[in-house]
Amino acid sequence: MRQITIALFLLVTAFVGYAIYDHRDGFVDMFYSRAYGDSDTIRIGLAVPDESRFGDSMMLNGAQLAVQEINDNGGVASRLLELVIKHEKPQKGTGLVDQGMADVGRRVARQLVRANPIAVIGHGSSSGAIAASLIYQNSGVLYFSPYATNEALTSHELDLVFRLIPPNVAINDVMSRNASERGLCRMLILWERSEFGRESSLFFSERGQEHGIEMVYSTSFLSETVNFNDLLLLLLENGVFSIDTIDAIYLAGQERHIGRLVKQARKLGIAMPIFGSETMNSPEALELGGDAMNNTTTVSVYNRDNDDQQRIDFARDYEAAYGAPPTQWAAIAYDTVRLIVQAIKDSDSLDTSVVSDHLRTLQYTKPFEGVTGLITFDKSGEMVDKIIDIVEFKDGRHQTTERTSMIRENKNKPAAGRRQLCRKMLDFNALLP
Repeated sequence: MRQITIALFLLVTAFVGYAIYDHRDGFVDMFYSRAYGDSDTIRIGLAVPDESRFGDSMMLNGAQLAVQEINDNGGVASRLLELVIKHEKPQKGTGLVDQGMADVGRRVARQLVRANPIAVIGHGSSSGAIAASLIYQNSGVLYFSPYATNEALTSHELDLVFRLIPPNVAINDVMSRNASERGLCRMLILWERSEFGRESSLFFSERGQEHGIEMVYSTSFLSETVNFNDLLLLLLENGVFSIDTIDAIYLAGQERHIGRLVKQARKLGIAMPIFGSETMNSPEALELGGDAMNNTTTVSVYNRDNDDQQRIDFARDYEAAYGAPPTQWAAIAYDTVRLIVQAIKDSDSLDTSVVSDHLRTLQYTKPFEGVTGLITFDKSGEMVDKIIDIVEFKDGRHQTTERTSMIRENKNKPAAGRRQLCRKMLDFNALLP
């Protein structure tokens, strides 16, 4: 009997150790409190992307500026805020890009939940964010994703998960409509062979065709590609179409792909407009592309030219603290920290389920007003009626050319307002014999 008792004890001990140290998704941090009553500070975790992606210091700086301002004003719930920072490791080109990013996301999420934060902001890829979101949900931690655009992030009914950037379908609906309004009716699609590239190109193609654009040709490239000359020569020399008949290119890839591909395309004389996924609006893409980025179009939720006093104050304080103007990612991180604090105050609770319920009702009560505009969520954690800026790179900087909502009454019909030239052309051609 004693041997059986000892064996059971060892089995239970092994199970507990497995749950705590191995942290499989189903058993993550089962002993952590959700009330956060045993700490002198309220912790917010930051899963900072690899420094080559999005300008990680920008996100970190934005969050730190918000924390400093809040602590200088007495903190929240009689406590100061504390940032818990973990950096994601860069990924090598193994051919398993999405799986590698998912593994990184899980590892960083497990590290962060050990610090018992009330919320976590970050993860630089959709794959990493989706994998990490399950860990945060199971651990009772609020999770806010500034980067993940994959539809799957908010499709699992996780009540502690929120997205802070428009999803792929909304981004590509807005961009393809803009292309149609500019009369860019024949386009090529180039996309990275990853889940992000596949989904982005698919939505751009679908939405573009609904807006009257002819998708002449679509092709992909490996994630580890550095030299795009073979791909570009295929566009210049093929028996399917003449490059002179193409109005624009859509490019879906990571920051390093965007900058290099655009620069190499310009060197080969491809001067047409190039539309890019939101990764085009990143420090790395702009640094790699340089002046070649002129005549490129992407999206942003942060309008640098907005004359709102809150945005002006934020830009001034950020530049004074860090010596450079804030990017979209800095603005999103700044807003998110302040959003979390305001939700704690308004819900009068540190219980994450209570705070989450409050956030999901903002669209019916009082939207949060941030430097990136109004923020509200639906029951799935998706932003509602978020304003998206169409930005073009001109004269060395991104400039907002149009502002539009990410939600339309019927996405299968052309938006009201400005004339969509491509749809008008197609309608006219249908009348010809």
